Amino acid sequence: FINSAKLKDADGQVLSLTTSSSGIYLAGSYYQHLVKVVEGSLSNYLVDTEFNSSETSSGNGGMMDMMGGGPDGANNGEERRLRRRLGTNTHETPALYVQSLNTEAGEDWVTYDEATGAVSITGLEAFAKHVKVATKNCPAFDDMDRGQAENYVFGNDEQDVRHFDTTVSGLLSSNSDSYSSFSDWNSGKAQEFATDIAALDKFSKGRDYRMNMYNPMYYILPSYGGYGRSQVAPHFRIRTGITQGDTALTVEVNLALALEHNPMVKSVDFETVWGEGHVTAERTGDATSNLIEWIKELLPSSSTTTNADDASTATNTSSSDGNMTVISAAIGRQHLFAASPIMRLLLVFVTTMMMM
Repeated sequence: FINSAKLKDADGQVLSLTTSSSGIYLAGSYYQHLVKVVEGSLSNYLVDTEFNSSETSSGNGGMMDMMGGGPDGANNGEERRLRRRLGTNTHETPALYVQSLNTEAGEDWVTYDEATGAVSITGLEAFAKHVKVATKNCPAFDDMDRGQAENYVFGNDEQDVRHFDTTVSGLLSSNSDSYSSFSDWNSGKAQEFATDIAALDKFSKGRDYRMNMYNPMYYILPSYGGYGRSQVAPHFRIRTGITQGDTALTVEVNLALALEHNPMVKSVDFETVWGEGHVTAERTGDATSNLIEWIKELLPSSSTTTNADDASTATNTSSSDGNMTVISAAIGRQHLFAASPIMRLLLVFVTTMMMM
């Protein structure tokens, strides 16, 4: 998929994967790009964070701190989020924090140069083992019992939930003889998958149609049939927590890469935040304020209020080019924006990406 997608880096070079000595695709320019994303995320954390802080009572730090755990395995996520908002860490120095990552992992997979602030990791294998730990069963999204939210996306008027993963379906069919040796094997699963995938709704639309609608890459990437068939928003802001284990890091990285080289897109503000999981992750500050400030920066200066905290302020102005009308209404400290259809779509898309 990666090699056929022809994703490009910031220099316009096509990224690709190649086989490595272990027989796994842990080599090539795309692999190196992912390594740089991970290193950049940790590097940003070390720069953004105030170390040797006593802002909170929790000082477990290291991997325990990053994953939201506390003493004796207790979840200390609230204190971890507080430290994130404050930009603090109870380790005395960035070097000691990095040392704690290696100590708790049982291997030296992170290197930190105190003189330059440079961060490097031994590779994605260590990252996946110690940070990006999978939190879903296999298969992750097309549950064998149709129990995931994604199964509802492919439901129709006849049945609320349906299977959709053609890869899983093919494996069940081709490996049924070997799978039958397992005590929990259900011989009817292969047919169940095949039937669901072939089903049509009352509009005669099937699995492929819904898959394309559900997949933004279908409209963004030239290798898909939907490329050029929709109006893509010009500006994107994407934030994810790098430790979340529901999906691979490649999901948001691929989206950002595809957007950056789409001719309709003018800017992509992408960050995957170290120490954050399946939350509205931000390097500093809070998600709502940062999102609003980002939107305001994209708008003509005459289209936004001058005092974001003034609850009595409300304006209705049009930009000089006439393409966008912005209504900014302040209710207490909560601001609501209504803009052009593209800006509204963008806001919904960005909010959805942060909540996924």
